Amino acid sequence: MCLGGLSIIVLVALVVLNVNAEDRGWTERGYTVDSLSELVERVSRAQPGDMITLSDGIYAREDCVLSGTGTAERPIVVRGERSGDVRIASPVMIQSDYVTIEDILSTFPPGSRTMDTRRCS
Repeated sequence: MCLGGLSIIVLVALVVLNVNAEDRGWTERGYTVDSLSELVERVSRAQPGDMITLSDGIYAREDCVLSGTGTAERPIVVRGERSGDVRIASPVMIQSDYVTIEDILSTFPPGSRTMDTRRCS
């Protein structure tokens, strides 16, 4: 009896997560990267609707130019693994259309909170 109830709860959770993903225009394609160079490469090859997760950590000493193209209905989403636990202490330039950045703190130069965004729609 308990196992059946648990199965129903898990099924409901999966349905809710799937509905939220569809509402945001995400595809089933999700990627996790562990460096800024991997992030740059993954964004350049991303398709509209892809979600790219940058693992927790402090990333420094690498230039970061994000060039990708999503759509208004299906943006490319770049997000930190956990809010507040992903910090980029390097220059970040976003030369992309419809790329959304979530839960990533930029601290370049040290002590500031800035990102340079160009060609953003």
